[in-house]
Amino acid sequence: MFNFKHFIKHAALALALACGTTAAYAGPTYNVAINTAGFAGSGLIDFSFLSADGTSPATASLSNFGGAFGAEIERYGDVVGDTATGLVFTNTDGFNYLALNAAFGNMLSFYITFSDGFAGPDQATFAISLYDGLGEFLSNPVQFTLLASDADSPTTLDIQAENIASITEVALVPEPSQLLLLLTALAIMGAMARRKRLG
Repeated sequence: MFNFKHFIKHAALALALACGTTAAYAGPTYNVAINTAGFAGSGLIDFSFLSADGTSPATASLSNFGGAFGAEIERYGDVVGDTATGLVFTNTDGFNYLALNAAFGNMLSFYITFSDGFAGPDQATFAISLYDGLGEFLSNPVQFTLLASDADSPTTLDIQAENIASITEVALVPEPSQLLLLLTALAIMGAMARRKRLG
């Protein structure tokens, strides 16, 4: 006999599992490409994540580095990882940065993703700066400013880029483990429905 109450419970469980697979996503991922052809020789690239005291936590995750990134020069604040495995910056210290050697004259690129749900009250800024081999400032090609969001809307980003930089949004692909979890839940639901029908 068909039990509508059990069916609704199982459908709600399946819906919760399906919706839960997207909860692990952060905000959009951007591909940042910086054309350093106008600069000769080597220098350094500085990544900094800045916010005022009392600003809500946020993270910036960098991955898929391409180009001639070199050795780390200096790191300060809440920055973990490296260019091979990915970097994660957290704004908890207010001032967090990483400086890397870089060979100029080609493209430098990476992906960047910001956590969602940034609540402010002040803004947080992630900036990239280029310096020559003597430490003289060359350019601030890209700057992302996180603006406060409320519970009903995602974090807003104000993106500024100089003409040597291009920023494009990257389509995310779900993790295989998330899809496996969803398919397993649906298979269990189907088996339970079939068992009820037969018994």
